[in-house]
Amino acid sequence: MRLFFLIAIFVWLGSLASVSYSQVPQIERDALVALYNSTGGANWRDNTGWLGAAGTECDWYGVTCS
Repeated sequence: MRLFFLIAIFVWLGSLASVSYSQVPQIERDALVALYNSTGGANWRDNTGWLGAAGTECDWYGVTCS
């Protein structure tokens, strides 16, 4: 029984790690890309992830999704 309980806890904790954000609307992505392009994003100190594939916007450095 104890083993089952431990496995259940690990499965539950694993499910928390896979929480995903909803996809950023295209108009908001376009605004972020325009900001990047108009402010010299290629020269930013940290532009990690910027201009990545659609659906990765929440991983772009400095972008917070909720």
